[in-house]
Amino acid sequence: MTNYIIITGTSRGLGEAISMNLLQHGNHLFCISKSANPKLIKGAKNKGVSLDYFQQDLSESNKIKELFEKIFKKIDFDATASISLINNAGVLAPISVADKYHSDEIARNIDVNLTAPILTTGLFIKYTSDLNIEKRIINISSGAANKAYHGWGPYCASKAGLNIFSKCVSLEQKTRKYPV
Repeated sequence: MTNYIIITGTSRGLGEAISMNLLQHGNHLFCISKSANPKLIKGAKNKGVSLDYFQQDLSESNKIKELFEKIFKKIDFDATASISLINNAGVLAPISVADKYHSDEIARNIDVNLTAPILTTGLFIKYTSDLNIEKRIINISSGAANKAYHGWGPYCASKAGLNIFSKCVSLEQKTRKYPV
């Protein structure tokens, strides 16, 4: 039986560290990031762990549905112990004050930090709703969701939005036959 784990933002930092720790027998990782992580790919190969890497800019929200279709086609549901989604990808920029923001930077921040996790969460629930197995969604937030930082307005706002969205999904799942 296989544990399938979908992880966003795996090119470096926390996403890379989480992924490296999950390179264990019985796990199959689907890593998503704007650029590939050769260290992670090599680590999976050396440990004999299944890993599929998808280079995808999550600010391109119109491509997320197609990406998840590809991922879920690779899952053997008859041999699945669990399926997890870890929404880790994040963008801090723009670091500036409100009257100096550029609209494209704000849009990218909100798309990666909030829109992408909303879409991936919805798709994950859609594809797993009839499965009576262990299912988890882990949305990586930040202390900045609860505390203001000078120049971090869009980041703080997007992470706060992710927190409340996660709480809403948790409430919704309590009414499901096979909840996430």
